[in-house]
Amino acid sequence: MSRTARIIVWCAVFAALIGGIAAVVLVLGGSKPATIDSSQVGSTSTAGGATGTGGTGTPNGYVTLPATDPGQPAQPRHITIPAIGVDAAILPYDKAAAEAGYDGYAEMPCFQNDTIVCVDPPTMEDVYWQVGGLYGVAWGDMPGTETRGTVYLYGHAGNPASNPVFNDLSELQPGDTAEVSTDFGIFTYTVESVRNLPKDSYTTDPEILKQEGGRLLLVTCYHGDDAELKNGFAVDNTVATLTLTSVREPDE
Repeated sequence: MSRTARIIVWCAVFAALIGGIAAVVLVLGGSKPATIDSSQVGSTSTAGGATGTGGTGTPNGYVTLPATDPGQPAQPRHITIPAIGVDAAILPYDKAAAEAGYDGYAEMPCFQNDTIVCVDPPTMEDVYWQVGGLYGVAWGDMPGTETRGTVYLYGHAGNPASNPVFNDLSELQPGDTAEVSTDFGIFTYTVESVRNLPKDSYTTDPEILKQEGGRLLLVTCYHGDDAELKNGFAVDNTVATLTLTSVREPDE
């Protein structure tokens, strides 16, 4: 879908990362991640520091491990959220996705100086995964039972005619569940809270920056009846925070 078409359907960018990267790095206690190619993001990679045997190191600090249990960290592939009718593929938000994106709220492209600076999913119907260590992005872990970081998933909200995947995200209630599937397992997360916050504070909000294993954030723009707009774009995000409650082997 072209940028013009996305603007017509009230597409909005959910996380303006430029100017927030330094703060994120400070909170995480690390340095700016090395730039890696999206082809290095594989279904059997997990963040450095994970345990296991038979691993093979890669230049970006990720480790490839054998599938030993259903909780093995891996790239998310699919998400279902029964309470709001979500049944969607999950794709990495990589360089190509960022190059196709534009932040209408901040009026800037989403890929600048070899760095991903904002999140604007290229498609309306898919969910996108923010990958830590990819083109200057400091945060974003994989689903797994031995991870140390938060999983971030983004999707569009806006004009119902375009069928945006997270259009009803603000209607989630504590206790609702989401299932995230990987090649190694199916992870069930339970909603703890749903809130709106200004986009300007997204990269400084303590709950957004918090890194904790078994934690999932679902993020979209807020387009409720009382939504405030700037140049036709929502000024707030809706953020659902979920906690991992169970894991099972992949369905046959």
